[in-house]
Parts: sequence; C-alpha cells; structure tokens
Amino acid sequence: MKPKNNRRAPGLGWLLALILFMVAGGIIAGGFFYHRNFETHYRAEVERQISTIADLKVGELTRWRKERLGDGAMMFRNRAFSDLVRRYFENSADAHVKQDLRSWIDRLPEGYGYDRIRLLDMQGNLRMAWPAEKFSALPMKLVEEIPLVIQSGQIKFFDFYRDEYDQHVYLTMMIPIFEEMDDTKVIGVLALRIDPERFLYPFIQSWPTPSQSAETLLVRREGSNVLFLNELRFLTNAALRLRSPLSQTSLPGVQAVLGQEGVFTGRDYRDVPVMAALRTIPDSPWALVAKMDQAEVYAPVREQLRQVVILVVTLLFVAGSSVAVIWRHQRARHYREQVVVLKALDREQKLVVHLMENLPDYIYFKDAAGKFLRANPALINLYRLKNPLEIVGKTDADFLPAARAQETAAQEQEIMRTGQPVVEIEEKTVWADGGETWVMSTKLPLRDDAGCIIGISGISSDITERKLAELALEQKNLELERVLYSASHDLKSPVVTVCTFLGYLEKDMQTGNAERVAKDMNFIRTAAEKMGRLLDELLVVSRVGRAVNAPVTVTFHSLVKDA
Repeated sequence: MKPKNNRRAPGLGWLLALILFMVAGGIIAGGFFYHRNFETHYRAEVERQISTIADLKVGELTRWRKERLGDGAMMFRNRAFSDLVRRYFENSADAHVKQDLRSWIDRLPEGYGYDRIRLLDMQGNLRMAWPAEKFSALPMKLVEEIPLVIQSGQIKFFDFYRDEYDQHVYLTMMIPIFEEMDDTKVIGVLALRIDPERFLYPFIQSWPTPSQSAETLLVRREGSNVLFLNELRFLTNAALRLRSPLSQTSLPGVQAVLGQEGVFTGRDYRDVPVMAALRTIPDSPWALVAKMDQAEVYAPVREQLRQVVILVVTLLFVAGSSVAVIWRHQRARHYREQVVVLKALDREQKLVVHLMENLPDYIYFKDAAGKFLRANPALINLYRLKNPLEIVGKTDADFLPAARAQETAAQEQEIMRTGQPVVEIEEKTVWADGGETWVMSTKLPLRDDAGCIIGISGISSDITERKLAELALEQKNLELERVLYSASHDLKSPVVTVCTFLGYLEKDMQTGNAERVAKDMNFIRTAAEKMGRLLDELLVVSRVGRAVNAPVTVTFHSLVKDA
C-alpha cells in the first residue's frame, strides 16, 4: 500500500492546488464585485447629493433675481412715485414734496435689503440718495449706462462689478422713471445698489452638510475667459479677480460657462481633482458649480476597500491554511486526508455561496442565448419562484413584460458583441398589475478560459424606494415654491399701499383737509382688509392635507355651477 499512496500523493497535491485556486478566485471575485457595487452606488449617491444641492441653489438664485426685478417693477411706471419725482425735479426746495419722496426712498432698503439708493436726473446728476449723508460719486460703469437705460426705457440689472471708489463688489438695478401722464418720456433714473456680501455670498458659500472641501462657485463668461464672481473658500480676494482661459477644459467653471450641465470630474482652480455639479442660472449670464474634492468623496470607498481587502486576505489565509493542513495530513494518511479535503472544500464552498446568496442585490449568470445559468435567492424571490432550478434554461421573456424583455435582450446582445460592460444603468419595469420596479444594474460579459464571450453576468440593486422618494420630494418642493412665491408677492402690495397713504394721511391731517383724510383712511382700510383676506386664505392653504371633511352627496350640476 505504501507505493500506492506515494503515487497518489502528487495527483492529490495538484487537485488541492486547483481547489485553492478556485476558492481564492471565488473569494477575490466576490470581494471585487461587492466593492465594485458599493463604489458604484456610493458614487451615484454622492452625485445625487451634489446635484440636489446645486439645483436648490439655482432655484434660490433664480427666485432672488425674480424678486429683485419684481421690486423694480413696483417702481417702474408707478404714477404716484413718478409724480413726486417730477415735482421734486421742478422744485427741489418744496419741503413737502421732498419729504414725501424721501419717505418712498427710505422705505425701500427696509423691505428689500438695498444698501445704497440714488435718484438721478436725465443728465445723470445725483438728486437724492439713501443714506442721505452719502452722496458718493457714481461708478463710471453705471454713468456710461445711464443713456442706454433712458433710451431703452426698460429696467436693467447690472451684473457683478467692482466699484472703483471703495473697491467693493456690487450689483445694481437701474429703473427709468417716466412722466406720470406720458409713458414714453423718461425724466430720471432710480439706481438700487445691492451688496452681495449681505445675502448672495453667504448663501452661495453655505453647504448643508459638514464638509472639509465642499464649495459653490458662481461664474460667468467674459470674452475667452471664465470669471469667478464670488469669494472662494481656499483663495482670498478672488471675486472678479480670478479668471481662467476657456481652453482650460478640465476646469469645471469653464465647462459650466460653455453650457455643460450635469456631474463633471476635473480639476479646480487649485489644480485639485474634484467632482462637480454644473448648472446654468436661467435668465442670467451666471453659471453655478457645486464641487467637492475627490479625495473627500472617495474616502469612505477607500475605507470600505481596506475592509474588503482585510476580509479577502483573511479568507485566503483560512483557505490556504486549510489546504496546508490537509496536505500535511495526506502525507501521513492518505485516506484520512481525503476526508479532511472534502470537509475543507465543503467549508470553503459554503463561504463563497454564503457571500453570493446573502447579498440583497440580484445576481445572475446567462449563456449567449440569454438563458439563465444560475441566479441568487434575491432574484428567485423577485420572480416568485420556489426552486432555484426553475429559472435555469429560461429567459427574461418568461418573467418580464414583452417590451422590457426585448429591451434587456438587445442590451445584452450588444454587450456580448462589443465586449464592453454596462455600469450603473437605471432600468424600470412596469409589471402586469401596474406596479413599478427601478433597479441600478451593472452587466459584464462572461468569458470562458480562452477569453471568448459565452454569456452575461450581472448584478442589480433595487432603487425603487429612492426613485419614488426623489419624485415625491421634487413635487413637494415645486408646490411649496409656488405657494411661497405667490404669498410673498401678494402680501407686498397692501403693505406698500398702507405705508404710502399713512404718509399722505399725516400730511392731510396737518393741513386739516377732511376730505383728503377720509380718502386716505379709505385706502388704508381697503389695503388692511385685503391683507386680512390674504392671511385668511394663506391659513386655509396651510391646513390643506390636515383637515378632514366629511363626504357630502351633491349633484354634478351644482358642482359645475360652483366651479
């Protein structure tokens, strides 16, 4: 028996080496797929978060511009204000006119946050300003634009510029003032200056979650350069000073001003690799870049990779140790070693099977004809099968709707034809009962030992809950935006009326004009009643979704009549 055992030992050694290789390959492949799937989903989540932040900031900036233009519209072609301006220009010594006009101008900063207001005549001379003691010279950029504003007769919003006198960055809205009875004759210009450090810069620079590198940039195109409009987190005094050529296409800001939108990976102004969400601001020359350093983005991925490597090395060590023990025992007792080999093999195979069958994602293998070779329990349960063998030999057409099955088959045939994998693709399935399922899929060509493509392997994650939550959140945000914008716009009108006629009331009471006092009181009362109705209606809107009304049977005719 001894010579027989010696002859069998080399053959068994090769078998053990092959088994170790297969187990190691399974462990490494499992660890690779698990890490790859984690990295794919994590990157998608980070991209979604950055994109969401960029969209929120774009919406807020767009709303802010509309509100400023709305402020200008309240003074544009306002006959009461135009009448005061005309009378003041004709007789600036009239104390009553001057007081009434200043009451209009003094209220604008309180309600709308402007830091400097100037009233100019047709020649560009400064006639009144707020604050009253600051009659500083108008920047040449604005002086040169006054004739154009007068000629166009339209409100003009001057983008970020640097004041040559105090070297600060400002924005200015210039509003032409018309003759109250002649809508074609301009008699002056009202300039409303905005300090971006009071709202825009703090809002742009803020980030909703803690981050060591996250930053938002506001840029615009100037000739063949991209110009940075706000102060930067890692570079001081950069607003309207830092610019880069458009030929530097790796810069996210360059891509943004060229009109690209979406997620972009490149290098920022520090020449540091970043992941950025690019957006253009509607109805403005601005573009927005929301970015994070790739080092910070992928830090959790690197930590997860380290853990996977440790786990894989541990499993490989266990496998190798097991094979070594088996080999030592085989040299002493061949038959006993065979039992040990079988037990070790069964243990290692269970580790690999456990890794595959306990992942919540859908894992499957198909041949070149699209027939299933194997699938994990997650996919078996999705297709409501009782036995894993029931799926072998069948195709997607046996489980999915016809259109979805055809789309999947065409996609997989293209992968086998080109040999190129499909990574992180969202797929939607509408079932016969109307239900919807969204998955994020990664599909790879399956090759034999010779490298020839013989099928497809894939892994998919269910993202239905996340997709539904995104759609619901988007709808709620749109509804809230419409309600808040309408409420703020409608509430301004009666407030302006009350403030204006309080000034008139004070003047008329001093003169003892009872008829004018009654008229002023009537305007104030009407505005207050309108404000009350608006608040009551806003309260009703706030209760929508919480109040429960008992159902009442009505005729369709009465319902149509009420409508």
